[in-house]
Amino acid sequence: MSDAFFDPDRTGHYHLTLRISPERFTFALYDAEGNPPFYHADYPTDSRHSLPVNLKTLSQDNPFMGHTYRSTHILIAGLPCVAVPKELFDDGQAETLYYGCMPKKDYRTVLCHPLPQDAPVLLYAPDRMLCQLLSERFPDADIRAAAVPVMEYLLTRSRIGTSRKMYVHCHERQMDVYAYEPGRFLLNNSFRCTQGNDLLYYALYIWQQLGFDQKKDELYLIGKHIPDRDSTLKELQRFVAQVAVIHPAAEFKRTEYAKADIDFEIQASFHIQA
Repeated sequence: MSDAFFDPDRTGHYHLTLRISPERFTFALYDAEGNPPFYHADYPTDSRHSLPVNLKTLSQDNPFMGHTYRSTHILIAGLPCVAVPKELFDDGQAETLYYGCMPKKDYRTVLCHPLPQDAPVLLYAPDRMLCQLLSERFPDADIRAAAVPVMEYLLTRSRIGTSRKMYVHCHERQMDVYAYEPGRFLLNNSFRCTQGNDLLYYALYIWQQLGFDQKKDELYLIGKHIPDRDSTLKELQRFVAQVAVIHPAAEFKRTEYAKADIDFEIQASFHIQA
């Protein structure tokens, strides 16, 4: 994106999605009627400093800050999500439920997001200082784990057809695995992934543990960081008949944000808001 396209007088028409990872802050704006309808910018982080410090530095003379948007969604990458069945969830017990599965860290704030219909409630815990700074700069923002819009979008997608579906989403040295029956959430988990063999091992192990059918059920790879993509895809096809890569242009009907170099979390976020 070129800053020459940025018109601060029109920000109220745009949806803003800010994705934060240890490597970069990505600002993305979308308005189907805008001119242009979509643009984005990446700001690399300084690995010597924490994300709150990077945010403070980034706030200086940043063209995206200090404006009111139609909606603001902030996605924090790499946050593990704990899925709690709706019938067992108690808002007052969110911390207890989350830290029953994750090591306790006093500098984090436990947040929750209910998935649609009878799907579970997701719990995640971003850095408390980062949340405070983000709320100051974007008072109306909805702060979520980056996995939330992905899981919500895939839940809807899983209703197509009668087969069970597994999705492997690859991003910064990590793979997130999601499994669904038609319209029903089954599993989510995350693993470190730096090479194709990592993906093969974890995906096929979970496939086997869930008892998925090698001929009928479906396996999809997502993201711009699929390791050794062609050879990994070919190897998966030795064990699973229905394997494919999700391509944004086809998946999101060639909308302006459906680009191969845009994070899938951002695309899913805009699609859900549409």
